[in-house]
Amino acid sequence: MKKCSRCGQDNRDEDNFCHNCGAPLNASKPAIRKSRNVFERFRDANILIKLMAIIALVFIILLVIGLASYIFIGAPLDSYSEEAETSNLIDFNAIDMDGDGALSFEEADGYAPEVAPDELSAIFNEADKNHNGLLKGDEFDWYVHKIKEYNKELEKQKKEDEKASSEKSSSIPTVHLGKCPSCGSDASYMYDYTDEFGRPYYQCSVCDYWTYEEGEFYEE
Repeated sequence: MKKCSRCGQDNRDEDNFCHNCGAPLNASKPAIRKSRNVFERFRDANILIKLMAIIALVFIILLVIGLASYIFIGAPLDSYSEEAETSNLIDFNAIDMDGDGALSFEEADGYAPEVAPDELSAIFNEADKNHNGLLKGDEFDWYVHKIKEYNKELEKQKKEDEKASSEKSSSIPTVHLGKCPSCGSDASYMYDYTDEFGRPYYQCSVCDYWTYEEGEFYEE
């Protein structure tokens, strides 16, 4: 007996169709296709699809890096847009002396007076993408970001110089001669040097005043 897979009706073995519902009795069950994962599909894809997938992946990676830069180090996503409002609005308004919503170089200088003029001018010109001589919107954000980077590098260099100076000082013998006649410094340790003729001379560790005569340094 053949049982109909649709309605469950019993039919004769020689029947090809169900007497009850007319469904075919000899139809084979559809094969179950095993689903493939992404890597298997990529492996079997043609070269054009693989190339497009790689380009899309690189784009996504660059996008993630850009977002990470904005989140973790404060780099603006669009560093040169004059249309978007600056995220440093309080600082912007504080130095916008004429209140026109744009900063000239003279106004922007008020944000970082500690930066050397040449360095500040280079940073200003880099932030001013359209070179109209004014900073607006996200241009100011990029200006702020670059100044912070500059100050970090300056502080790093300062620490390296102090370390190098300390290491150099510790390698030079010192003598105790008393107060310096030039600056009167209490730091009475003087560096002991020798000139090109082999004659010893002494230099103040504070003001760099030097002399061949020990007697020029005095005790209080």
